[in-house]
Amino acid sequence: MLGKRIPGGYQLIAELGSQGNYIQTSRAKYAKAEVVVKLHSTFVQGERDLWTGSDLRDRVDRLCPYFDSLVAMPPTPGVAPWLRYHNLHRQRCFIICRRYYPERAIDRFRPEQEVPDPLPGLDLVTAFQSLASGLDYLSDRLGGHYYPAITPNNIFMDGEQAVLADYGLEELHDIIEQSYDGPRPVRVSPYDWLKFGSGRVETVLSWLAAVYFHVRTGHPLLTSRGWEAKNRLEQQQEIAENYVKLRDGEIDLSELSNPGERAAIAQALGLNPDRQFSSCLEFAIGPLGIAALR
Repeated sequence: MLGKRIPGGYQLIAELGSQGNYIQTSRAKYAKAEVVVKLHSTFVQGERDLWTGSDLRDRVDRLCPYFDSLVAMPPTPGVAPWLRYHNLHRQRCFIICRRYYPERAIDRFRPEQEVPDPLPGLDLVTAFQSLASGLDYLSDRLGGHYYPAITPNNIFMDGEQAVLADYGLEELHDIIEQSYDGPRPVRVSPYDWLKFGSGRVETVLSWLAAVYFHVRTGHPLLTSRGWEAKNRLEQQQEIAENYVKLRDGEIDLSELSNPGERAAIAQALGLNPDRQFSSCLEFAIGPLGIAALR
């Protein structure tokens, strides 16, 4: 019911979705500001343990110093800051919240035609440069604990900057999801291939390049435009087939007619082993910045 209170003093505006059975995301009000609240249950039931379940509070408690450091991070371009968290033992939940951003980057820059404009707009490249700077910062602070957050659904616009949100929750989510032994919905994500761990596609640069391609073309890197209309098995097959092409250096990037963009993405994906970017910002400022001016 809209308007109800969420633990921690938040007033619900809209439910935004769930991840599994025990993680809920909502839009809410807090002290006259709009925020996004991610509520994690710290008591998980399963098919084999319906009465007692799994009490995760002690395990979540051990993560509190980590979340202290997350909310204490200084304002950083390209990063949507976490504002606060609540570890509520009596309510058996852990809540973390961030500012609400009304616009995703992919919605602002979504191509209007099936064939993208040959030149990426300077506003798009500038937005990705701020995002790249933020990813480099998070890489130093969090290592690989934020990579799975780098999808178009988690990249928002803060004025002219693109910012990454909902990062750094992997260990918390693993604690919750691995403690639940009941049925899970089977979904196919077009970004699942980034977790295969082939060696050449497991860096943050690969995530960033894949998202840039998605924003520029309107569809994920290893899928066709009709991917969403396919059934689950067809989706899995298409991603697997294209992943093999990517692994073998045969992926087709010709949908982008700008050779500078194609070369930058190929290099970020490790398809040109003789040349490597030293950082996400080098990828965004160098080849992409030059491509926008040609």
